[in-house]
Amino acid sequence: MTENLKTFLLQMVSYFSIYEIAVLLGIFLFLLCFLHLDCCYEVGDLLQASSFFFLYW
Repeated sequence: MTENLKTFLLQMVSYFSIYEIAVLLGIFLFLLCFLHLDCCYEVGDLLQASSFFFLYW
């Protein structure tokens, strides 16, 4: 049972890894752009200051 589950999970990960990475990167970049545009909130300003270092590093 565990071997079948392990092979099934490995097949799922190998098939969906490219799409998952692309989707996660898209969401991450969208959130970064949203925080850069959103300067009204203090949390946005703190995350914006930390993400500036990440973007221009």
